[in-house]
Amino acid sequence: MIQGLQAGAVLCLARALSAEASAGLALVFLASSLAAAVPVTMGGMGARELVFFWAAPHVCLDSTVTVAIALLFFIITLISSLPGMYFHWLPQRL
Repeated sequence: MIQGLQAGAVLCLARALSAEASAGLALVFLASSLAAAVPVTMGGMGARELVFFWAAPHVCLDSTVTVAIALLFFIITLISSLPGMYFHWLPQRL
């Protein structure tokens, strides 16, 4: 369910950038999520963008737009995770 919601968010980002929001983009995003889970980079940073860059032409999408979508998704995830640091460092506040 969470992956579906994340794919929906990526499609909304694509629409916001006036890019084609397609099933191919959602599939590329799901493949990039697998790449981000592999512990090669710190937090998956760079791995997701690399998958978007390589896979975009195979589903007839512009690589620069898909990388921008991946970066925006990463930034939004980072910003929404920042408040959790407060409770991570001060668990007694829960």
